[in-house]
Amino acid sequence: MLRAFGTAIVLALLALCVTALWREPVERVSKTITNAAAASWGVGVLTPLAFVFIIPILAVISAILTIVCIGLFGFGLIAAASVALMIAGLMGWIALGSSSPTGCSARWARSL
Repeated sequence: MLRAFGTAIVLALLALCVTALWREPVERVSKTITNAAAASWGVGVLTPLAFVFIIPILAVISAILTIVCIGLFGFGLIAAASVALMIAGLMGWIALGSSSPTGCSARWARSL
């Protein structure tokens, strides 16, 4: 219970910081969620599903290239793609929370 509360507090603070620092991108994503909900939902569901298929393929190709001594570029690409997916997911949740007119991060950002 305490861990869940701590995680919620950390994510709320992260949302406040992201909303304060990058207000325009968050507003753009919020407007997209509001105006094109079906497309946003579709992209949000299909991106992690595509990721599940692409990462193993990249891992196999990277392993083959490492054996042939071409380099470790593919593993860096996998790590970068994983971080980008996590950031995109967090950005989507933050924008979803701030798209609500009663959202705390939306009220706090407007007061700045």
